[in-house]
Amino acid sequence: MPFSLSPSPPLLRLLPIPRHSFSVVKALCITGMSGMHASTAPADSHDGSKATRRNKRLEVEGYAVEGISIGGQETCVMIPQLRVAFDIGRCPQRAISHDFLFISHAHMDHIGGVAMYVATRGLYKMKPPTVIVPACIKLTVEKLFDIHRALDGSELKHELIGLDVELEIDRTLSR
Repeated sequence: MPFSLSPSPPLLRLLPIPRHSFSVVKALCITGMSGMHASTAPADSHDGSKATRRNKRLEVEGYAVEGISIGGQETCVMIPQLRVAFDIGRCPQRAISHDFLFISHAHMDHIGGVAMYVATRGLYKMKPPTVIVPACIKLTVEKLFDIHRALDGSELKHELIGLDVELEIDRTLSR
C-alpha cells in the first residue's frame, strides 16, 4: 500500500527539515506531479527499443521537485534541497546524492535500484542513507540486501525503516 500524508504528515517527522517544508512533499503526493511541464527525450530500454524518458521539474513553495519516469520501467521523484527521493526506479545518477529514500511500494519500477543506490553511496564514501519502506515489505527488503551482500561481498550500509501509513515516529535523525 502506498504512503499517504495526513494534514500533518507524520512520516516526514523522520526528516531534519523545517515543518513548513512538509507542504512541499504533501503537494507532491496530492498532485502526483500532474500538471508539470514535461520534456521528453528518447531513452534506450533494456529490450533495445526506444522508450520515452520523461524528465519533469516543478517548483513548489520555492523547492525544486524533479522526476523521471519511463513507463513501467522507472519512477523516481526528488526534492534536491531536502535531499529526499521518492522511489528509486533503476537508480538514476542524480538520486545518489539524496540522503533519504522513501519507497512507495514493491513494484520493480519503484524499488528495483535500491541496492545500487545504497552500494553507489558506499562506493563514493557518502553517509549511509536512510531508506523508508512500507512496514509490510521491510523483511523482504532486508532479505534483498542480504542477497546482494552475498553476491558481491559489499556491506551495503544503510538504515532501513518500515513505516505504516499514518504512523508517527518521534525522533530526529542527525544528518
